Amino acid sequence: MKPLMLLLLCIAYSIFFMLIGANDAHNEVFYADKNSTLSFGGYDFYCIGIRLQDIPIKLNKTLSGELYLNLKVRSLLRLMFNKACDRNIACEIYKNDISSRLTTESDDTHTSVDLTHSKIRCTRNSIEIMKFHMFVGRDDNMFFKNTIVSKLNGTGVYLQCSGSYHTENVKLLENQKSLDIPYNPFKGFYIDISRNPINRFYQCEHNDELISFKLQNMANNGYENKFKMLMNSYTFQSEIQCVFDDQAIKNTHVSVILACPSKSKCPELTNRANRRSHKIYTAFVPKSSNIDPKSYHCVLIINGNTVAEAFLEEADFSTTYYALLIIGAGLILTIFVILTKSLRQNNYNKVSTTDVRETRIEELNNKSKLGVGNSSTIYTAEICKTKKCIVIKESVRKSHCTKELKLLKSLKHPNIITPLGVIVQPEQKTCFNVQIRQHLLLPYYQKTCLETYIHKFYPPKRGGNNIFHTNEATVPEEEITMFDLVSIAWQVASALEYLKGMEITHRDVAMRNVLISNNKVCKITDFERAKKGETTRKISIEKKIKEILKAHMSKDIPKEYPNECLKGVYYYYSSEVYCFGRLMLCLFSFMKPCDYGRIYPPIQPENCPKAIYDLIVDCINENRKSRPSISSCKDVLSTVLKHMDHDEFLKLKQTLIDEVNRNIVEEHFVSQYTQTSHLFL
Repeated sequence: MKPLMLLLLCIAYSIFFMLIGANDAHNEVFYADKNSTLSFGGYDFYCIGIRLQDIPIKLNKTLSGELYLNLKVRSLLRLMFNKACDRNIACEIYKNDISSRLTTESDDTHTSVDLTHSKIRCTRNSIEIMKFHMFVGRDDNMFFKNTIVSKLNGTGVYLQCSGSYHTENVKLLENQKSLDIPYNPFKGFYIDISRNPINRFYQCEHNDELISFKLQNMANNGYENKFKMLMNSYTFQSEIQCVFDDQAIKNTHVSVILACPSKSKCPELTNRANRRSHKIYTAFVPKSSNIDPKSYHCVLIINGNTVAEAFLEEADFSTTYYALLIIGAGLILTIFVILTKSLRQNNYNKVSTTDVRETRIEELNNKSKLGVGNSSTIYTAEICKTKKCIVIKESVRKSHCTKELKLLKSLKHPNIITPLGVIVQPEQKTCFNVQIRQHLLLPYYQKTCLETYIHKFYPPKRGGNNIFHTNEATVPEEEITMFDLVSIAWQVASALEYLKGMEITHRDVAMRNVLISNNKVCKITDFERAKKGETTRKISIEKKIKEILKAHMSKDIPKEYPNECLKGVYYYYSSEVYCFGRLMLCLFSFMKPCDYGRIYPPIQPENCPKAIYDLIVDCINENRKSRPSISSCKDVLSTVLKHMDHDEFLKLKQTLIDEVNRNIVEEHFVSQYTQTSHLFL
């Protein structure tokens, strides 16, 4: 009786465990081939199931029968083992070609997916029963992840560019030319090295995206120290330079390629200049493209083969360098403290001729007075050799020229005047002492300042298409559009925004200090009053009274100043906004006599758009804390310009970019010429 009871008990337990296994398999999607099923009591069970985020899924299948799965980073992938199957089933998850093993006895079969996962392979008794590839998508929605070169017995190689999902729409480029080679999403491109040498520059292309393969067999080829990549950053764009030693590379079949992350945002390299034995290829990348310039690199090709590549190198400071840096900073600070008092009285010394262009008064002719400012006199003159017209600004104080020149040389913006240099003029004080005076040299603009130019259109005569014509006294007749008026205000706001970013206040924003070129590009000038930041510090009553008396006696306070600045003590960034509002009021009044009294709000000019008038009212608010920032002013003007003529606004931006490039080329010429000459313009 007991043996029979034991037999029935064993059968009951077996049936119970079978039902559990069958219940576990009921809601899962299990995968296996013909070798992966097990028979028990006449039933076949699939052995392995796949869940993604705890949801059963099915694998995708190619036309050739290969399995794959598209995933996202940090997705939770789980393998489910049917308990009714053979316990000798094991799966390997490959990550960077290193596998981790899961079995039916594993406690945790969850895997958090990352970009390095590539495939999963399952076996039973060392026999493969299932394999599928994993395509893991990036967080930034980019397609390519990395590149791998796999050699095959010396006859060929596989160039694999790993993608974020399964697709066959990938092309292979050789030296930037497309090759007609089919793409295998699992293995990549097969290259027969007898027809396509491996030492070419290869890239994968998918839609607009590019990824480059690391060049092969370049170690110790002698070119690594003769080819480099440089980058210069400017206001609107970055300049990439690929430089190589032309003397060391004596080969006529030399070319340089710029490797880019995007096909549409890959600028063309041009041979801009040759410096001594170095040949320089340059390309400009707009900062609005949102692509890091460090994602580009230069490739040197000789006779069709890649011999070197150059990247932007990051600074590598070791602990020793940091220690030396701290010691050096301490020494500099000590010297600075000792010499501050003696240097304070002679802060603006004569500018070195290696920094700026310098000419003598004898090299100019036809000098004539153009106008008189608050503390300077403006002349025009002609260069004897080139017959080019320039402007000479003779300041009352010697220090003004050097101070303004140093400040202007530190500013790089298309709407801020670029100095040409200085003029050297002997000034004899006594019979035995001859001192040298320096005066600032500036470009000459035929339309002169905005105040003079805009007054030609008063009283305004408005024609069709918002075009204004000059008055009858102006010959020849000129015209200006409403778009031009708004663009002038936008350019001034752009320059003031840049100055605020540099922590500089101009302190004399007015139409008389804005020059205008023939193509209506504005240039802010006259930086004699400019200072670093705001003037908000508390001062003693004695010094405050002294400053007030000095300001009123010298009548040195501009009439455009707001109330908080009329005492000549305080000045804020919001004060700059107030002066900008007054400038716009005069601009859209066509220099009709502006009331600089404290009438608020001002009368809306007849030809001023409502959006511009509202901005003027906000800018000249007597409460400085209620005024908008200069960035907000620029944004409002940008919106108005886009609404008026979006294409013309884009042309205006391109004109400013061309102006920056023109200044860069001119500075490059100056830096070369000053090495051989000290007296020139």
